[in-house]
Amino acid sequence: TKGFLAKKSKWYGYFAVLPNKGERTLPMFWHAEALSSLDGTELQKHVTNDIQALREDYDEHVLQGLCVNHPEHFSKELYSKSFELYLEAASLAASRAFYVGAIAGEALVPIADLF
Repeated sequence: TKGFLAKKSKWYGYFAVLPNKGERTLPMFWHAEALSSLDGTELQKHVTNDIQALREDYDEHVLQGLCVNHPEHFSKELYSKSFELYLEAASLAASRAFYVGAIAGEALVPIADLF
């Protein structure tokens, strides 16, 4: 995900210290064999539901939203192959977001997530 960021971004320093391919230890990245060890558990249902919800969110908001409404910036050809990048970004947000209040809700908070 960081490959798309220019060094001139004010967030470059923060993104530069994040894992390059997302939080790969999260179950959303596990291979089928590892996921099968969860068969019959509530965690397996939760992981399956999360992956399905992320796919639906991506399809709705990226492929059918951004790519349709702003094709000059979001090529459907490119983004139809980018779900893995979306998962990487989602894993970083899921593992580092803080609840900062009713107005902002959950957000990434540079420096605070280092502790």
